[in-house]
Amino acid sequence: MHSQNTPPKFRRAAVHLAAFIFSVILGYFLARPLMAQTPSKSSLLWKVSGNGLEKPSYLFGTYHLIRDGYLPLNGKVMQAFDRVEGVVTETEIDSSQLGKVMGYTIMQSNLLSKLLDKQEFALVDQEVQQLTGQPLSAMDQFKPSTVMLFMTITYVNRLAPELIKYSGEPLDQFFITEGRKRAKTITTFETMIEQMEILYNGQSLEEQADYLVKFVRSKEEVQKFTRELVDHYLAEDLDRMQAISKHWGDDFGGLEALVDERNERWMQKLPGLMHQNSQFVAVGALHLPGKKGLIKLLRAQGYTVTPIH
Repeated sequence: MHSQNTPPKFRRAAVHLAAFIFSVILGYFLARPLMAQTPSKSSLLWKVSGNGLEKPSYLFGTYHLIRDGYLPLNGKVMQAFDRVEGVVTETEIDSSQLGKVMGYTIMQSNLLSKLLDKQEFALVDQEVQQLTGQPLSAMDQFKPSTVMLFMTITYVNRLAPELIKYSGEPLDQFFITEGRKRAKTITTFETMIEQMEILYNGQSLEEQADYLVKFVRSKEEVQKFTRELVDHYLAEDLDRMQAISKHWGDDFGGLEALVDERNERWMQKLPGLMHQNSQFVAVGALHLPGKKGLIKLLRAQGYTVTPIH
């Protein structure tokens, strides 16, 4: 299944990436110091009420790579979490499925060295070696999207240590674990396999290769974009996050499949869940704003959705 030249560290990294695959939705992460942010008039936490709900539910926009040690800085989140009877997340890590997940990250009958011409391969190889100390040939069997995601995580570890200094679990998994401890119901919108289908089968290998090369060539722009994106998240400014992410997403195939279409599918489940029990809905922050965001979709069905400052 794996190339003989692929180091175990890259195989383990691919599984890790797959388990938290939609961290990519929030961009390529760089950040300024967390405590230097200026609060905005928006919010990451929203109360959903009305339209026949007996108890309110809550929407919370997560940042997939921040761990739960961050939550004491945002006490309103846990106050809302305490009030609900159920927890809803995008997905839950299923260790029994990691083998299948790994299968999505590699190519069975192709190689990066065949997808990229010599100049492109050399360009990506130079960046990968700078980040990892390993040649791109060691990742030759990985799909281009896997390489790009691996590079993204490496950027975080090197350039945004303030984002990984918090201990504990990634936010999404924390809410599941803590919810079970408190005997709350746990619901997920998708399976890990469904998420992998969206990420890896939504684009051809040739398209993925083009985006990988563009990613490396646009490295300075990527860094500027990601710094702004993280700043807006920490300032809880969803509108600005959505605006710059849409602009960047248009250059990399758009966010329709990753965000808009998934929101529409989730809305087929969410109202029923909220009428059964009060829910704490924790999903990537970019699922909340915009014309096809969960906030507007819920309002269109008659719910009152208000920010909690």
